[in-house]
Amino acid sequence: MVTISLLNRTQKSTSSAKKVKDLRVEALKRFAVSITVFNIVGRLWLGFETSWAAATVCLVTAYSTELLLEFVDAKTRQRQPRFAGGPKSLAIFLLPSHIGAMEVSDCHTSSPRR
Repeated sequence: MVTISLLNRTQKSTSSAKKVKDLRVEALKRFAVSITVFNIVGRLWLGFETSWAAATVCLVTAYSTELLLEFVDAKTRQRQPRFAGGPKSLAIFLLPSHIGAMEVSDCHTSSPRR
């Protein structure tokens, strides 16, 4: 249990304190899964006309750009990259890129017919 004193702004915790989940990461996970499922269902059954190559190129581009920019930023600020720490850290780090890539891959359409 965590108690916070408003007068002296100190935080006291007891040994029975539970680890608090970051709700933002949980929301990112759910949204990434849902947009991926909708992409797959849309391409297989709903008639999305974009190619599978478009999704693959978008994902590879988003992942590589995000990793490269984080690596450069970490080196210039002399800190460890946020994706370092194992596969779970890498997966959580790449969630926003995955969401963006899936969205962009759906927006790719052919030129309008006249």
